[in-house]
Amino acid sequence: MRAPLLLATALLATVTGLGTAAPASAQTRGTVITIFGNDKCPVSNGEQTNICVRAPESDRFRIPETLRATNDVAPSAQARVDAARAVDNSTIGTCSASGPGGMIGCHRQDFARARAENKARKAAAPVIK
Repeated sequence: MRAPLLLATALLATVTGLGTAAPASAQTRGTVITIFGNDKCPVSNGEQTNICVRAPESDRFRIPETLRATNDVAPSAQARVDAARAVDNSTIGTCSASGPGGMIGCHRQDFARARAENKARKAAAPVIK
């Protein structure tokens, strides 16, 4: 029962050409190229077939969507960021009692607080016309 089925399958594949593949030298290589705006698609030669995908001109200098950053942060990268922040909390400009230049950060915080208070006071002041 199996032999006639295998023979029929082999015969059908040979007749339809499914069982034979072109030799490697006869196969062409296809390349997908993204072109922007009104750019022309490069001409295909005998060895290479160009397949052009057209994208809007506004996307020419953008990072492709597949490569754009996501909001997911690898745990190892987050650990390095946390370590850098811990070091940064005791350096110049941090308003810390320990470390050099701690008072510089205190003055910076005082100036920022004063600017915010002045801005709030001006926003709350009545406008005289």
